Amino acid sequence: AASDVYKRQTLIMVIFYFFTITPAREVPPNLLKRALSQIRAGDLRGAYQMCEGRDELLASVIKSGLKMAGHDRYVIQEAMESEGERGATALWQRISYVNNVGAIAPLLGLLGTVWGMIRAFGAIAFMDAQRRGLVMAYSVSQAMITTAAGLMLAIPALLAYYYLRGRVIKIIAEVEAQASEVVEALSRGEDA
Repeated sequence: AASDVYKRQTLIMVIFYFFTITPAREVPPNLLKRALSQIRAGDLRGAYQMCEGRDELLASVIKSGLKMAGHDRYVIQEAMESEGERGATALWQRISYVNNVGAIAPLLGLLGTVWGMIRAFGAIAFMDAQRRGLVMAYSVSQAMITTAAGLMLAIPALLAYYYLRGRVIKIIAEVEAQASEVVEALSRGEDA
């Protein structure tokens, strides 16, 4: 019963992450184009306001670069890298919960296995022959069920984690590539 609750909670969390941790959500396709056109037109305030009400990682990174507009290139780049690292850390933290489920579930299954085997050997040592077989079989059955439950939770959780991990890596790579274009545009604006 408890493993069913954990399975449902993990499934809900994984489904939520599948829909919310996507490159299209964190790196919207038109955001960079709009921001770059405003930056190149000299409308830094408009670009900042466009990014201000958004919670996507790319918007936060662009906004941090715009805050440093007018400074040297390395200052702009460092501000954007810092914001990108903060956002990447937040993404890694979110999916780490799925990884934790995948790592802890087999250990809980193993704990149940050990507990069941302890009860089985206790039945051998301390019970009369009439009850011994029944209690021993029941305890070994519980041991195997807990092992299976732990694995049935861990395997899908780890598969989901590695899939989401690939998404996070893709998001970070796209943000880095697009942030470098913003740095170039802001730096060119200062050179002119």
